[in-house]
Amino acid sequence: MVVSTPVFAEYCDVCLRKKSLQLFGLTEADVWAVLDFIAYISTKIDIAYLLRPNLQDEGDNLMLELAFASNARYIITKNVHDFTCNNDLRFDEVTVITPADFMATVVRAGGLVS
Repeated sequence: MVVSTPVFAEYCDVCLRKKSLQLFGLTEADVWAVLDFIAYISTKIDIAYLLRPNLQDEGDNLMLELAFASNARYIITKNVHDFTCNNDLRFDEVTVITPADFMATVVRAGGLVS
């Protein structure tokens, strides 16, 4: 798992929203425990340039930018549609995939995808 400072800030913003907390019945302390774990296990990528594929959500632009900077093979998200419409740049090396489809890919491959 890779993370950049802007992406981590996006995680914090989304996960700590009152609506998010209420949806899952979590406290801020619960969310911070998960965010701390993500920060601990992730590889930090410094992004020295900005790509703006002009996706509708700026957070999605940040994810694509991080995928490009880290040479990631996958962006795992439930918002696959958001990455495939109205973007000016295409990165054929990056597959945007749902969590369920990613896990099916891992199982078919017989283990973790490198």
